[in-house]
Amino acid sequence: MTLEEFDNLFVDDQVTMIENRGVLIGEREESHHRFLLFQIDAFYTEVALRKKDDTIWKVGCFDHPILLEPYLNRIDLSEITRL
Repeated sequence: MTLEEFDNLFVDDQVTMIENRGVLIGEREESHHRFLLFQIDAFYTEVALRKKDDTIWKVGCFDHPILLEPYLNRIDLSEITRL
């Protein structure tokens, strides 16, 4: 699946795709939302959840690495650095 194909899906279908093929690679929080970062094939999806009721606020997708920046300081590299 390409980013464009994913982006053209209805939100319910995007969520199903994330559940079936997404790999959770990051998480972050802001005051009112929790964000989950998934990788699907060669692109990323970000699911924003409302903290108050854990419902989906929005689903986004991207493939530019600059948008990974909010997650980079949360990645545990300890296993890699032991090699």
